[in-house]
Amino acid sequence: MNRALAETQALPGVESAASVTFLPLSGWYGIRDFTVEGRSVQDPSQQVLWSAVTPDYFRTMSIPLIKGRVFSASDRQATANVAVISDAMARRFWPNQNPIGQHITLQYIPGAREIVGVVGSVRQFGQGVEPQAEVYVPYDQAPQPLVAFTVRTELDPAALANQARRAVWAADKDQAVSFVVTMDELVGETVAPERVTAFLFVIFAGLALTLATVGIYGVISYTVGQRTHEIGVRVSLGATAGSVLNLILKEAIVLIATGMAIGLALGVGLSRLLSSMLASVHTLDPSTGVNLYGVAPLDPLTYALVSAVLASVALTASYIPARRATKVDPMVALRYE
Repeated sequence: MNRALAETQALPGVESAASVTFLPLSGWYGIRDFTVEGRSVQDPSQQVLWSAVTPDYFRTMSIPLIKGRVFSASDRQATANVAVISDAMARRFWPNQNPIGQHITLQYIPGAREIVGVVGSVRQFGQGVEPQAEVYVPYDQAPQPLVAFTVRTELDPAALANQARRAVWAADKDQAVSFVVTMDELVGETVAPERVTAFLFVIFAGLALTLATVGIYGVISYTVGQRTHEIGVRVSLGATAGSVLNLILKEAIVLIATGMAIGLALGVGLSRLLSSMLASVHTLDPSTGVNLYGVAPLDPLTYALVSAVLASVALTASYIPARRATKVDPMVALRYE
């Protein structure tokens, strides 16, 4: 494994490379029971995700170091057993405490391990799932038969795929490479259901907006058309086309403003309801009210755009028939039924 990793690291354009037992978002993950030395009472369901990683893994995956240190080349079989834990694990099992220096024992991995660092949490199962408690151990201290290589490159990742395969085969020509995938592709796969749902919402929202637009135009146009006789009377009594248009548009603006006020109030209320539903499935950040997909419960831009579209449609629906009626001969308009 180390030779294959070295071959991969030597490829042109590779900034860093590392190995990990369970690649985030890949669908593969490991769960182990663990115990904390010095605690007389242990949680019977005390389990964490785990992975064996090489020293450059955190740098390659841009996982920040929060406290302590990450692994180095000196963390090998003959040295003291160490571990790095995620921030989520630190908050869960050592609230308001410093976990550095604590010792834990992982199921099926012999020997107690000293926690030497805390790193940022990783969403192993997608954006809609809260980060789980996770512990990392040095690969050299817990070698595994299956590994994934992670590569950070300044080049197009897809263009590097074949070179990465050849680098592995240069170390061992009989080694199987199951798949090569970019992190963007993995992230895309995890949000595919949400993307389909969002696409359907866009389609249905577009249909709803179209129906609302046609309905508003039809109703207001019909209402103004019914006033052709009244318009004829006003014009025959000396009213100008401009004054008639202003009268009709002012009345339309009152109706539009009333409808928009009611619609916005209902929209805000429904947004609050949806926010509570999202919070119930843990997709809202309690500090900001923004869900894990970056959408705020109240989006002023969306409200403004929809209101502007509907107001424009309503004004157009009022203007066109009113303009047409003012051009009709007063005698024809007076006989209009």
